[in-house]
Amino acid sequence: MKKIGFVFGVHLHQPVGNFEHIFKLATEDAYLPFLRAVRTYPFFKFALHISGPLWEYFERNYREVFDIIDELVERNQVELWGGGFYEPVLAVLPERDALGQIEMMTQFIEKRFGVRVYGIWLTERVWEPHLPSLLAKSGISYTVVDDYHFKSVGIIGDALFGYYTTENEGEQIKIFPISQILRYSIPFAKPSEPVEFLLGKATEWGERIAIYADDGEKFGLWPNTKKWVWEEGWFSAFMKLLDQNRETIEMLHFSEALERHKPRGTIYLPCASYFEMNEWTLPAELSQRYRELVEKFKSEGKFDELMPFLKGGFWRNFLVKYGESNRMHKIMLHLSDRLFHSSGALGKKKAGEITQTLYRAQCNCAYWHGVFGGLYLPHLREGVYQNLIECEQKLDNEFHKKEQDWAEGVELDFDFDNSPEFILRNRNISMYFKPSYGGALTTLFYKPLTWNLLDTLTRRFEGYHAIVRKLQSNQNESQVKTIHDIVTSKERNIEQHLHYDWYERLSLLDHFLGENSNIDSFKSATYWELGDFVNQPYMGEIVNDKSGLILTLSRQGAIWRTQKPSPLIVKKQVRLPKDADIITIDYEIENKGEERTFWFGTELNLALMSRDFPGRYFLVPGHSPERVSPGQIVAFANAGEILLIDESRSFRLAIESDNEMDIWIFPVETISLSESGFERVYQETSVLFSFRFALQAGGVFRNRFKWVFSVD
Repeated sequence: MKKIGFVFGVHLHQPVGNFEHIFKLATEDAYLPFLRAVRTYPFFKFALHISGPLWEYFERNYREVFDIIDELVERNQVELWGGGFYEPVLAVLPERDALGQIEMMTQFIEKRFGVRVYGIWLTERVWEPHLPSLLAKSGISYTVVDDYHFKSVGIIGDALFGYYTTENEGEQIKIFPISQILRYSIPFAKPSEPVEFLLGKATEWGERIAIYADDGEKFGLWPNTKKWVWEEGWFSAFMKLLDQNRETIEMLHFSEALERHKPRGTIYLPCASYFEMNEWTLPAELSQRYRELVEKFKSEGKFDELMPFLKGGFWRNFLVKYGESNRMHKIMLHLSDRLFHSSGALGKKKAGEITQTLYRAQCNCAYWHGVFGGLYLPHLREGVYQNLIECEQKLDNEFHKKEQDWAEGVELDFDFDNSPEFILRNRNISMYFKPSYGGALTTLFYKPLTWNLLDTLTRRFEGYHAIVRKLQSNQNESQVKTIHDIVTSKERNIEQHLHYDWYERLSLLDHFLGENSNIDSFKSATYWELGDFVNQPYMGEIVNDKSGLILTLSRQGAIWRTQKPSPLIVKKQVRLPKDADIITIDYEIENKGEERTFWFGTELNLALMSRDFPGRYFLVPGHSPERVSPGQIVAFANAGEILLIDESRSFRLAIESDNEMDIWIFPVETISLSESGFERVYQETSVLFSFRFALQAGGVFRNRFKWVFSVD
């Protein structure tokens, strides 16, 4: 009789920073229905990976999950997978952190369920050739990746029905290829289709193993799947068919497959993730072209033949594609390095507490973007930054615990671009500056609230924006599709909100505006910029004096009204005191050319999380409207001060200017792709402070800004 082994794995995950109601919805609509259902089918063996954020949520709210898993473990129906506890991409962590994350998960499962894990769910199936050494050091003997990884080195067809060995520096692990056919048909095709596929691959020798492993969210959380899988009976029909064909389709644990079947050979895999990820990590223009080629090959019936030759991008390129992702990643590396070099002085308990906050900040979801919102979702970035700030704050408190007031400045190339960055910090504030890019303030931690006020996002062209412009209003949204095929929009005429920035939306960026500029052209990034300061390099120097820190940033550049440049020097001096939550910024603009008038502006972008939260607003004393929400577009003239109020955090930021200024306020929004289609997302509120003045040759314009932070 013909036989085939069938190993089935499910991965459950919600990211650090995700909304509580999403955790609840996923649990009620997908996770618990799945676990309750499989409990009634004892023949159905499967592997299960649950990420750390979910384990922690279940411990607080759903003890039933533990009770069911206890039962499934006891009767050997489930094989628990390990992984990085907070679901990091292991390949981009320092080895010490990757090992620590894996060990944290291993110990958690062993302590809670009494079993040792030997298999790992590899986050986003991001594979790099050094990983066998890392996994072997962790006591891990196998993992799973997509069959695309194998196809890209020539393993195709029936050779994919099994597992292989691989090694690095003599450290060996086993590796299983996940079937793309099964991944796309479960649960989106009729229940009979994956079963017929398995039956068709069975042999008299029974030497083949078919592998399925994918996200548990597709069993009820993804659009339309709750109705399809549970209400219309897809899952029960699938189980019935598997039960009826048990003599041919043998359910196996991964560990049983390793015991009963020999490896098909040795393999060395390239850097890869699943096929779709390799599209998303490409630069936008190439991503669009890549997608067009894939669709062309599919329409011509050539895709399966050509797929092994379609490489796409490399996951680490998200750190190049998105400066925001790179910034989080490099701050994380910086803090990991600080922690590593100080852990001996901290003591084991304190070092462990700080390490856990660092690990939470390594959760992968906010570091990339594809069909899931990821980086484009402000609350996920906030979740990363809250933990980065907490980690930094704990380190600072330990090493300055004998000092009531302190300030320290650091100069280092922490983002590895061969140009130095500057970090200024005291007890409550940390500021990260990038002299090589407009002398910009990139990051501002207000530690009492674990809040990065500058957690902003730049509006970029994405490869899928071409699809946004082609959306039809009469789409059939009831059809059950894979998450990769959804092309609906949450809003009519959404393409009207597509705008692209020609510079990164950072802060303390210095503009010289053309006379025809206005708030609308500045908002859409189509205004006339005369200066060469916004994204060009500044010189920097940091001084530590008795009162605190002084950072001086300057550039000798020009404005360009004609072919001939008009030279001038912009200098900004930032002071961070030891003993107060006050920042002062002194600007000097010196005209090195002929007498002329200038329209100078400095830009601030503030991450306020919501465009219309009623307790979060701006006030400009003596001007109306009285309150300006983060989502409003408002211009003020001749103002001397602006206040940012956040009642939910009892927070107040007052920005005062020596000279009267015009103020433009407007929201920055992106059009991005998420699980349920295209959506408009509020990212930040941009505030431009501008001044008009005339300067003779050698003349200097001066202005002091004073930023005062307070929490009631």
